[in-house]
Amino acid sequence: MTERVVVDAGVVTSLFIEGGGTSQARTLFRQLEAGGEVAVPGFCLAECADAFRRQAQSGKASPQQAQEWLAALRALPLRIVPIGGLLPRALALGLSHDLGVYPALYIALAEQLGCPLVTADERLASAAQSEGMVVYSPASFAGR
Repeated sequence: MTERVVVDAGVVTSLFIEGGGTSQARTLFRQLEAGGEVAVPGFCLAECADAFRRQAQSGKASPQQAQEWLAALRALPLRIVPIGGLLPRALALGLSHDLGVYPALYIALAEQLGCPLVTADERLASAAQSEGMVVYSPASFAGR
């Protein structure tokens, strides 16, 4: 059986931008390469590209490094799901949990696919859990 998860942009960007969750994100993606699927809402790639831009503009990475990260991101085997059909549920979740629609889209997608959400964002995790969803941090997923 193929394991499927939804991951948020914070998890994806930590594959590239060194930080506290980098090793866990890399472990998660390695585990899923052997027969899993990582799904993201369509705007996730833009969120990641913007994080790369911020790193370059702050001097923490070069513009060339940001472009290399983007190329590597685009090569990842991600299932990219259009957000149009998710918007009504994301808006309802946002209103119920005082979340922005963008983060709520990750919950809506995980609900639609019937799979866990992987995030290091505590507010997002809390909202998803209150909806009865299975939520992992990158570390808890990697440590399973």
